[in-house]
Amino acid sequence: MKISAFNFAISSISAIRMVGGDAMKGVLGITGLPASLHPLLRQSVISSEDLAPFEKLRKRVQDFMRRNGAFHPLLGWVTDNSAAARGAITSFMEETEKEFYAEKAELLARYEGAREDHLLKIKEECDVSGFEHCGLLLGLIRQAQPELEYLEKGIAFSWLRPRIVEIHEDEEGEVLTGLYGQALAEIASRAKRAIGALRCSTMIKTGQEIGEKCLALTYLDQRYLKVAHEISGVLSEIPDREKDSDYHTGERLALLGMLGVLADADALDKRIKEGGSLFPAAQPEPDEETVVPEEEEGEEPESETEIAPVPVSGTAEEARVYAW
Repeated sequence: MKISAFNFAISSISAIRMVGGDAMKGVLGITGLPASLHPLLRQSVISSEDLAPFEKLRKRVQDFMRRNGAFHPLLGWVTDNSAAARGAITSFMEETEKEFYAEKAELLARYEGAREDHLLKIKEECDVSGFEHCGLLLGLIRQAQPELEYLEKGIAFSWLRPRIVEIHEDEEGEVLTGLYGQALAEIASRAKRAIGALRCSTMIKTGQEIGEKCLALTYLDQRYLKVAHEISGVLSEIPDREKDSDYHTGERLALLGMLGVLADADALDKRIKEGGSLFPAAQPEPDEETVVPEEEEGEEPESETEIAPVPVSGTAEEARVYAW
């Protein structure tokens, strides 16, 4: 059997801040600094906001991989061995890499100016306050500021193009079983997190992501195709509403019922293997104008079949600690 394996690594740096005023006093061997200098010494030259685009891109790649594969500790992210799958991965990663390095170039271009602006603000404040050790302070800060090479090496994007991996027959069952179980665990974790959010928009988006993942996992088991279709069926019955409060109780229960099944990996595995419908039938929202007909005399009412609720494992608080 042949599969495709791929992986990536995005490295960044922490926000760059100078040491605080108390530490500066110790280094300079002085007893005090003007109070107006302390905020400037705590100010970030490279802030968390400057680094946010790299974290956003890392999350985008991670989400893409989770939707399109299952993780194997030795092989990395694994998907089916099709030219279409490999092409989609390659195209996505090339586009993301291009965007990453455009953001990096912009940050590097700003860095030298940001360093000089920071030093200039400190010098101006020293002049205003009459701080006599300004030259020593500026020299110390200049030495402490990271060079441009630190940013160039510390912020990097690397990825391995999808490679074809052939699994020997005697190992095939073990590898596929492991990937299958990991995929179920990833689906369950994502579903639990969405249940914890308790927002219909979040639950719908999660259902769509899990559906995409199931389509990508059909090489492991063709029954995943049925899971994807059933998820799509549930979501197709729920309209896109502007506000979360606009969703009807029946729509909310249908989403919770679907995610409740997906959130229990063992139960989901059992339902997939047994066949039949995965999710409880959605209860229609009652129409205010609907009139329930009265029973005619002499006729016994038909017995109602009680539908047991689908259990949702884990509390909302527990669900929040799961990562997708």
